[in-house]
Amino acid sequence: MFEQAAILQRGLDMFGKSYIRDTARRREVHFDHGGFNDWDRELAALTDELYALDGGLQFHRIKDSMVAEGGPGIDFAMLNYARRNMLLPC
Repeated sequence: MFEQAAILQRGLDMFGKSYIRDTARRREVHFDHGGFNDWDRELAALTDELYALDGGLQFHRIKDSMVAEGGPGIDFAMLNYARRNMLLPC
């Protein structure tokens, strides 16, 4: 999860030292500027970089549903954590 954390930290750093916790206010300050600019492209590139980890996402159909596999590995890490800490019912 070190690569994921590093990418997420770079994203948080883009919002400045005094990160605005209120979502509406943060959107006002950082996103309500009337168009897609270089800052937006840099933030979007971090999202792409995160989801490209470990070969990127792959989607599989199971009956009438789609499941995602691969990518940043967050789901896998959460499942491992839950298993190690006996947070699952089985």
